[in-house]
Parts: sequence; C-alpha cells; structure tokens
Amino acid sequence: MKIHKFVASFWLLIIFGCATSPQKLSERQPNDTTLYQNKLLPFSSDGCSRFPDGIPYSDETKWRHCCVAHDISYWAGGTKEERKNADLNLKTCVANTGEESIAVAMYAGVRLGGYAHFPTSWKWGYGWAIERGYAAHSSDEKIQIENLKKQIPTDYDLIPIVEQPIVPQRVSLTGNYCLDASVQQIELTLERPFQIVSQKQWTEETSAGWFRYINVQTDGCQEPFEFSFHLLRSNACETPMNEVVARARIRIRKLVIPKTCT
Repeated sequence: MKIHKFVASFWLLIIFGCATSPQKLSERQPNDTTLYQNKLLPFSSDGCSRFPDGIPYSDETKWRHCCVAHDISYWAGGTKEERKNADLNLKTCVANTGEESIAVAMYAGVRLGGYAHFPTSWKWGYGWAIERGYAAHSSDEKIQIENLKKQIPTDYDLIPIVEQPIVPQRVSLTGNYCLDASVQQIELTLERPFQIVSQKQWTEETSAGWFRYINVQTDGCQEPFEFSFHLLRSNACETPMNEVVARARIRIRKLVIPKTCT
C-alpha cells in the first residue's frame, strides 16, 4: 500500500512539475522604426444607438443629427468633463427640435449608459482600439483626431448609419491582447508613442491557472516594463473574442515600471 502511495505521489509530482514549467512564447526585436501607440479607428455612427432616431412613421430622423454629433464626441473620448459637456450638448440639440421630454430621457440614458469602461460599442472613447478610459488627449492623440475628423462629412445626413452589436469584437493592434494592454500602459506612462527595442513573453501554468509574463524594453528606458497577466485560458491573449469575454479571461496582475525613462 505504501508503495502504491509512493508511486502515485511520484507521478503527481511529475505532472505538477510539468504544469508549472514556463513556456517561452516569443523573443523578438521589432523594426526600430515601428512606433507603438493606441490607434483611433475611422469614425462610424450608429445614430441614436438603441433609441429611435426620430418619431416613428412621422419624422423618423428628427433628432438623428444630434446623435451623430454626440457620437463624434464619444468616438474620440477624453475627460469626464468633456463627456458631460457632450451629453449636455445632446440634450440641448434634441430640445431645440421641440422635443424637450425626449431630450431629458436621452440625457438620462447617455449619462447612465455611456460610461467609458462599459464593454459596449457606444461607450465613451469607443473609437480607440484599446480602451483609454477618461484622460485628456495627448498631443499625438489630438493629431490622430484632427486628421480623421477631416474625413467626416460636414453634412451629417451623408454619414452612413451602421448598426453595431451591443458588445463589440475586441480589436487588436499587435495580434496579442496582452501585448495590446501592455502598449496602452506604457504609452500612458511615457505620454508618447514609443519603439520596442526587445520583448519577451512566456506562460506558466499553476494550480491557480495560467499566467502570461511580458517584458518590454522600450526606447528611452534603461530597464524593461514587466507585466504579468492572469488568464482563464492558456491562449486567451491570442484568441479572437468580444469585449465581455476578453475582460473575463485577461486581467493585469502586476506591472513594474522602470525607474529611469526619458
């Protein structure tokens, strides 16, 4: 009986030891000219989202232009104060169509439903590939916004209305959601686009689940940024998924920021 217990313990030790051994995923040296930064996608509008664009069977687009103008603000995002002003402008615009009660209802709806950290297609800052939350735009972000605004027709009736799913597919800049999150955190820290000098990734499986580790060496920093992510699936960083699933499967566990960066 003792022999059987010994053999069983031996095999459990082997299995557990294999499960916790690190798996190296990548070690690469990107082209020095590659700039890493959050990216603003071209503007798109779903009109008044799940709210009517006007009065059914009468004037069906009566306040749609108000929603498109509101979408332009939400698409680019920014600070909490800028969001509040955008919502107030929507309320004023709809009220100016003669629909004051509708204006009040829509204002209440966007104040509740437009939170920047909701995993929805109409949240504040929905145009950015990587969620940026509430923050003032950097000089580089302002350039992206101004360049893309030039493509938006001044006549809002010419802007196509594209209905989006409530929960959008997560967009990836790098093909790796964990590296995307790393890029966002690094850009917020450095307050500028940056070049990756080198990066390493590896995964470890433990009894608590999978952990992805990413070390990123950037230009201007003497030491690497060190990230660890808790994953609910071993391939969560690479598998296409929507916002809700992505948030459930990928969580930043730890971030070590270099002390010396220029």
